[in-house]
Amino acid sequence: MMKRFISQCSLDGFGVSEQLKLKSAKVLVVGAGGLGCPVIQALSAVGIGNIGIVDADLVSLSNLNRQILYGIHDVGLRKCDVAKRKILELYDDIQIDSYPEFIQENNIRSILTGYDLVIDCTDNFEVRYLISDVCKELQLPLVMGAVYEYQAQIYSFTCKRLFSISDFYRDVFPEMPNPNEVPNCNASGVLGMLTGIVGNMMSFECIQYFVSVIQHNKLINYNLKNGEIFNLTIMPRSIK
Repeated sequence: MMKRFISQCSLDGFGVSEQLKLKSAKVLVVGAGGLGCPVIQALSAVGIGNIGIVDADLVSLSNLNRQILYGIHDVGLRKCDVAKRKILELYDDIQIDSYPEFIQENNIRSILTGYDLVIDCTDNFEVRYLISDVCKELQLPLVMGAVYEYQAQIYSFTCKRLFSISDFYRDVFPEMPNPNEVPNCNASGVLGMLTGIVGNMMSFECIQYFVSVIQHNKLINYNLKNGEIFNLTIMPRSIK
């Protein structure tokens, strides 16, 4: 099956040993929507060997402009089940586990346990803070993404030497905003091209962790309209 990865294994600094690291990796994707769909596709294509998908939502017609794993005949079906079926139709060398649940305080630890890294593709602040706090507690690397109109942010919290003092997402936003202060995609609008770009960028942050181990917590800011992109290192609040 290594023939499937011959192009990426030819890259400088990315060979068979790196591919085997991806094969043994276990990644949990929370949310199979606009960001989750390209993340799941990218991770499957690049050779992540074990992927978990968490989402209790059903496919709706308004999802189809950006949630590219789904089509018109999937409307009304469970997202995590459709995503699993379609990926396994493409690749038979990976393990996919689906969790038709919403992440909550009473199930998050049992779902996250056993994975090497978590990718948060949700758009709910309460869930986002919960995932970040529990990843810190369990010492799990975390990649997060968020989009608003034509802009996006990608967060990587992967530096093990900072686990004891870093508060992950709370290092950037110490207090949870009022849910009414930030409109969701249905209210503010979103282009599928943006979620596709950002989902692939999030996937690359995940891949970097397994093949080279990122040594800092960082924030990537991207603007679709003008193409501007910049990186910031996130310092723990206690040592800023």
